[in-house]
Amino acid sequence: MRLRSLSVAILPLAIVACQASADESAETAGQEVSKSWLAGKLPPKSAVLKQVLALANDRTMTPDEYVEQCGITRQVANNIANYRDGDEPADSVDDQTFGTPTELDRIPYTDTEFWLAFIACAQQKYGSQPSGGVCATGTSKVLQSPLYLQFVVDDSSSMYGTKWDATHDALAEVFKAQAAKNDPSVAYGVNLLNSTKHADLAAVDASHAAKLVAALDDGPSGSTPLLAAIKTAYQELESFAPTGALANGTGAVVVLTDGYPDVASGILTFVQPHAAKAQLFSIGIGKFNSSQELDPAFLGELAVAGGTRASATCNPTEILDVKKACYMHVEPGAKPASQLAQELIGAFTKVRQDIAACDIGLQESGTGKVDAGNVTVVFSDGTVVKSDATNGWSLDDVAKPTKVLLRGTACDTLRGNKNLTAKVEVACK
Repeated sequence: MRLRSLSVAILPLAIVACQASADESAETAGQEVSKSWLAGKLPPKSAVLKQVLALANDRTMTPDEYVEQCGITRQVANNIANYRDGDEPADSVDDQTFGTPTELDRIPYTDTEFWLAFIACAQQKYGSQPSGGVCATGTSKVLQSPLYLQFVVDDSSSMYGTKWDATHDALAEVFKAQAAKNDPSVAYGVNLLNSTKHADLAAVDASHAAKLVAALDDGPSGSTPLLAAIKTAYQELESFAPTGALANGTGAVVVLTDGYPDVASGILTFVQPHAAKAQLFSIGIGKFNSSQELDPAFLGELAVAGGTRASATCNPTEILDVKKACYMHVEPGAKPASQLAQELIGAFTKVRQDIAACDIGLQESGTGKVDAGNVTVVFSDGTVVKSDATNGWSLDDVAKPTKVLLRGTACDTLRGNKNLTAKVEVACK
């Protein structure tokens, strides 16, 4: 069977979008064009790139076999063989080897359809396992890491009344509900903006739940020094030294506020780099279409900076339609505390699901030493995710990785499709 049909299965590959339309039109016309198609699109040491290079360098593959087995054009098949075998196929002196994506990009008359078919052919022919063996694997939404949530609760004067009553009562229910689960792998901590009361990060049992609730006792008063509170929250996470059931977990900051900081300048620029390791979730409390109660534009921008925007298409500065907002919204109104508690519990459940999706725990599966420089991350639709701490993947610890962190557009894509999963393979040295 010809493999051209396999290109349909991997059409969602992110690298497809990087092909310039001008190149495609020129290729359609049968012209040779200068382009860089693979370079920078596949991780330099990824298993997929190794497979593609192996297929191009396989001297047992004749042009006829490339055409029949991979479904590529005769013209390109000849070009691969000519480069590889030199001017004198019977003489190995002038033989060459494809060693980098750049050299592959120089093959004349390649186009989007060719590369999709060639990648699919290489994956089928050589399998998905790196040549050095697989030392660690991970799959999103399967291995759920221990969780540390550091809550930043706005207790400023603007929260007085219904907003604070709803926040206090709902959080109390959330803390008690978590304690009732008897789950030693979840730790909560609470910081407030004005009150000196707080609760350190710890596993949420009945005793700690009482401390979390007591931290909210003072009630709202004063200003909104949000930046200082967020900095303290990240310091708490960074100094947390979990053991036992909490070891090797994932931390996040959860901000509950109406979105009116004393000084907004500096908050987003501080959050963005810190969110690369511990994401920040923005939960707004108040009436959405009332500028007196809520600042949805700030809350949306805070969620985006924190790496937790609601969707790839949400509007960070949306002020008219709550369905287009980028943050999590809870509107008190005349709702009873029990209903608000359920809404907040739903929000925190989503927080954990989102973290599990984008912070992928690794399970060792080999006896060799993990090669942190040879990691492959692929979505279940065939998309190869690039190594990029901002809009792709990175490791929590290069020396001894325990998690692969998806951020930016990679994380948005995974969260935006409930049927999508990410698979990670880390090769052995």
